[in-house]
Amino acid sequence: QSPYKVYVVDEVHMLTKEAFNALLKTLEEPPKHAIFILATTELNKVPDTIISRCQHFVFRKVPESIIRSSILEIAKKEGFKLDDEAVGLIALFADGSFRDAQCMLDQIFSLVGEKTITGEKVREFLAAPAKNLVDNLISSIFEKNIGKGLAVIDEAVKQGIEIKLFLKFVLRNSRLILLLQMAPNMEKEMESF
Repeated sequence: QSPYKVYVVDEVHMLTKEAFNALLKTLEEPPKHAIFILATTELNKVPDTIISRCQHFVFRKVPESIIRSSILEIAKKEGFKLDDEAVGLIALFADGSFRDAQCMLDQIFSLVGEKTITGEKVREFLAAPAKNLVDNLISSIFEKNIGKGLAVIDEAVKQGIEIKLFLKFVLRNSRLILLLQMAPNMEKEMESF
């Protein structure tokens, strides 16, 4: 048994000024038996006086391939079947977070009401842009057809699609198209988006 006690402060950036001052006093003269772990997703909101007294570790986002494997494993254990597109969409929206992927998966399982979950259902649930809308914008870019591109963007706006999200899909699919041109063996990865 360890002689140390570990204290975890999650989302430390949400502390008040007074709480930061109290924490600073504790960090300057910590009890010998205590280890403090401060966790935050917004380091820029933590005062420099606190940061300067801590070791700083940055955790990277989890790669989509690992999140995909995790999603498939959870779905299998829960008795659900997801197609490649559904898994890819959830992994994309999770943005490197196991927690977010699992939360979305739980919501989808409870709201879709079917044991087989398709990409179409996930797109609908996540309010993701339709595949053909994304493809049409990409083709308009490659064709240098400004009118067609603006018409696609107008259609996305009319459908209430968040433009930042729409552009994320456009950039991702454009990248995959370019990769496919340079490395044809990546065709399988392209099919799930």
